[in-house]
Amino acid sequence: MERFSRSIKTENRPKKGYENEHMANNSIRDYIHKYYNLIRPHSHNLGMSTDSKRKVLLESLELGGQKKLDHYRQLI
Repeated sequence: MERFSRSIKTENRPKKGYENEHMANNSIRDYIHKYYNLIRPHSHNLGMSTDSKRKVLLESLELGGQKKLDHYRQLI
């Protein structure tokens, strides 16, 4: 969580700050959903984005059998 907080502060926050709370909320939501999860590479995911890693994991679970897939889907 600390690493995420650092990322959002250094990669997303404007130098002069946000003009208002509404702009801050929109900017942070867009950063998380449109950049952090979809595009930004993560070292613990072998340089893949969170969504890319999730897709690879689900595909590998599907190859390993339906029981593993069902168990993983309950976790997410």
